[in-house]
Amino acid sequence: FILGEKVFARLREQFMERVVALPLSTVERAGTGDLVTRTTRDVDVLSNTVRFAVPSVLVALVATGLTMIATFAAGWRVALPVLVAVPILWVGSRWYLRRAPAGYLRESATYAVLNGTVTENVDGARTVDALGLAGQRRRAVEANLRDSYAAERYTLFLRSVWFPSIDLGYNLPVAGTLAWGGWLALSGQATIGQVTAV
Repeated sequence: FILGEKVFARLREQFMERVVALPLSTVERAGTGDLVTRTTRDVDVLSNTVRFAVPSVLVALVATGLTMIATFAAGWRVALPVLVAVPILWVGSRWYLRRAPAGYLRESATYAVLNGTVTENVDGARTVDALGLAGQRRRAVEANLRDSYAAERYTLFLRSVWFPSIDLGYNLPVAGTLAWGGWLALSGQATIGQVTAV
């Protein structure tokens, strides 16, 4: 967590340094919505990733490695069904990782456009009222919301396919180990203790 906080602090500093170093015309061209999204939502997402996901992944990798070592040390014959998870997790994760970056980039882009439209409406509220543009501006927000909703539905679809493959990859080895280990125990090739441990 300390590492995560240090990395996140450095990322915040770099972000501010880079924005301040940009020519003013570039910053103005980006638009308020894009800047608001970058400084709020994107920074929050990155913050959660650095603070929580990175430590969780590191702990999970160490725990998985130690578990695999202990599993095969307890009884390598009984542990063979554990390897069934590898192709399931590999195929499911490859499918997800090929599609996820574009989906999440699109989702972030729709948030930027939506924030820009809402910010423009707030900043120009008097002008919108004076020129009778409320209906047009509302339709623009609704269109942005539809785009954002569609982008979120796509990333939800990706997770809806990936998560069951991950669950299958975790649960199938348990069932396989019980069946295979039971057969090995009945035939005298493994002990009940080994099957239970694995």
